Amino acid sequence: MRNQLRLALRFDPDLLCRDLQGLDGLEWVDHFVKQNYEGTWSVLPLRAPVGAVHPIKMIYSDPSCDTFVDTPLLERCPYVQEVLAAFACPLHAVRLMKLTPGSTVKPHTDHDLAPEYGKVRIHIPITTNPEVDFQLNGERVTMGEGECWYLRLTDTHTVANHGATDRVHLVIDALVTPWLAEQLANAERAANEAGGTETSDLELSGWVPFRVRVDQSPPIVDWCLLGDETFSDPFFEQTIGYCLRKRFNQLLPRTTPIDALIAWGASHRGIAPTAFIFHGSRCGSTLLAQMAAALPQTIVISEAAPIDQTLRARAPVDTRLDWLRALLSALGQPRRGDERHLFVKFDAWHVFDLPLVQQAFPGVPCVFLYREPSAVLASQMRMPGIQTLPGMLAPSLIGSDFESVLRLDREEYCARVIGAVYAAALTHAVAARLTLMNYSQLPEAAVSQVLEWCGRTSSDDDRARLHRTAAFDAKTPSLPYDRAMSGRAVPSRCVIEAARFVDQHYERLEAMRLADAAVSSRA
Repeated sequence: MRNQLRLALRFDPDLLCRDLQGLDGLEWVDHFVKQNYEGTWSVLPLRAPVGAVHPIKMIYSDPSCDTFVDTPLLERCPYVQEVLAAFACPLHAVRLMKLTPGSTVKPHTDHDLAPEYGKVRIHIPITTNPEVDFQLNGERVTMGEGECWYLRLTDTHTVANHGATDRVHLVIDALVTPWLAEQLANAERAANEAGGTETSDLELSGWVPFRVRVDQSPPIVDWCLLGDETFSDPFFEQTIGYCLRKRFNQLLPRTTPIDALIAWGASHRGIAPTAFIFHGSRCGSTLLAQMAAALPQTIVISEAAPIDQTLRARAPVDTRLDWLRALLSALGQPRRGDERHLFVKFDAWHVFDLPLVQQAFPGVPCVFLYREPSAVLASQMRMPGIQTLPGMLAPSLIGSDFESVLRLDREEYCARVIGAVYAAALTHAVAARLTLMNYSQLPEAAVSQVLEWCGRTSSDDDRARLHRTAAFDAKTPSLPYDRAMSGRAVPSRCVIEAARFVDQHYERLEAMRLADAAVSSRA
């Protein structure tokens, strides 16, 4: 959402001025945050926290208070009462705020005043002049008398009255309800249409794409506002699911054409990928990703649905390359401000798409994690991944057709899928596209690799941090890792099917890995 929007509501400036004149002779209360301004910045409270009697407490928009009441001053302002009644949402603090000629409000931010926090601040100018300079994120906002403006005041803003008359605004703190959310959405649409706004001009800071609807023409991108969240969960969908349940994302969903994603990625370059993690499933890739996430200055995107949707889209290669680059740029946007590394963990079947990924991002290190096949197959039998469900992957990936796939039992179908994944990884390893890592090497190999990727091999503190991460279950970090569970007996049928379809590829992968390790040890 834009950081400034003029709502469709408009009020009579003359009637607002009449109410203001009815308050002549009253003593305005100086704003209590003295360090934020020079000159005279003063307030009259029209709605105040319940029980507040001291003037300072009455003008304070207390974020911890959820009950506000009209003050006696509001009774003297009949038209302002009509203005407030036009807002079909609960109102917290309502104040008249005056900035006298020659006065300046210094750059500052206000706490939790944005739609994602459930409360916004509305400004309605009553008296102003052309020499008032209101700056929001370094951009001047010109507000006319009687207009109704939403301003994202959690962002940096400042005001200077260089004119010869007072600047007085009616300032309203309103809770975001479906009605207000609709007003904001309508205002943004109107602003885009009136200004001929290109998709590159849309404000997408803090938003991440969580779904690419490639079945639409052109494709549609759904966005989620993360707020204060980071991608610390084991999987992308866990973080997104939590944020989508927040009130703001439910009230103000954001959808754009895919051109907006491409334009945003081009104008707001995200962090360049540091490394890509491919895997054969149930082989420690989540642990590797969680280790990367445990280090400072990292972003880890783990098995993100929009990446899968982009890779599997029925679109020309060049088109998917553009989409993938833009998608990772959007997912790799710095959010804390100090991030330096972006890791992407792909789904198991994405090893088939590794050439396309490397064409989009040449030179990015790629690792493939794998494990003794019967153990992988046994884990999939206990808790199936979606790739082991017939119909979720193209049958051609295992050299079959859909009708034939449906006749296979679970063990054989799963073994065929795992075998195809291992065979693809072997092809890429032979072509020197992948570094190989066996589950048996964990956690030490993962620790060393992550530290090397991030240039932190000399940090004993980071090494200890990663070993602490390895002590917990990667998929359920609140629980300690139970090594006994990883060594559970493997059903004989899993051993048989693994031997038929996977073992030959596994043995060749192991031979390559051990040969490379021997060469490295002699170097």
